[in-house]
Amino acid sequence: MNRLAILVAAVAFAAPAYSDHTPGSTPGRNADPQPVPVADAPVAAPMKSARRAPVAPVADGALPSGNAVVSAFIDAVGGIDRIRTVPGLRSTAVLDGSAGNIESRSLSAPGNRFLITRTNATQGTVSVGSDGTIAWIAADSGACRLLAPEETHMHADSSDPLAMIRAFPERYGEFHTIGREAFAGAECIRIGMIDQSGQPVNAWFGADDALLKGLRFGDEAEPTVVRFDDWGDVAGLRLFARMSVDRGESHHSIRWTALEIDPIDAVAFAAPSEAARLARQDAEQRAAASEHGADGNGP
Repeated sequence: MNRLAILVAAVAFAAPAYSDHTPGSTPGRNADPQPVPVADAPVAAPMKSARRAPVAPVADGALPSGNAVVSAFIDAVGGIDRIRTVPGLRSTAVLDGSAGNIESRSLSAPGNRFLITRTNATQGTVSVGSDGTIAWIAADSGACRLLAPEETHMHADSSDPLAMIRAFPERYGEFHTIGREAFAGAECIRIGMIDQSGQPVNAWFGADDALLKGLRFGDEAEPTVVRFDDWGDVAGLRLFARMSVDRGESHHSIRWTALEIDPIDAVAFAAPSEAARLARQDAEQRAAASEHGADGNGP
């Protein structure tokens, strides 16, 4: 599946379907499920809108290379070194979609660690997280399962604006400039690129500020368009505070009401006991399967 399509699913999800088994395990109702710990992160003040001097403005008639456009974008955000050394980020957000408003809190830190907790008034709470080794998804009903690697990357990439920006140059390649055109009322440089599944994606970056304005993927008849708005300053980084996703008559949006850069204690990302049990069970079954194959009695 196109990575952006998976990302859209992450933005839109409220209470995903749960299978009662883990990768490599025997299906069955999980016994003695435990609640998922949620860090009681303080809500930071709403981020302030800020405008810096234009980064690498595009001269009239000039068309920079796709690589130059993406590099200017990363520099405009704060630079790759700054992005990679952020100790942690806390965020609160509201998702608006067909399932109604969803409250979201997330924590993220280096080492592929994150915890996202989303609550819907009618569908309860869903938590998705990773301690860097074990990744899981759980509901307040007690259902819990481990995440496959692709699911883990998807949720990690979509946990907050910084995570999405940090993943951008890693998830896309073959950048090439298409031209200069307007997007959502802003003059932009449009580039084409390829995602990790080999599917084409278009991106628009501001001609004056180098910031990402939008993405488009899917077929021309009914494309999915993702728009990034309300860029502001957060501890020296420029991050967007609103993302909208449109496909046909379907519309979803997520609005971050607070973003705070702050070191986060590793205990906040600890896997719940049920997820840890499932991980041990999965490891034991894989080891047994490996031994069975090694003794010559395997298929």
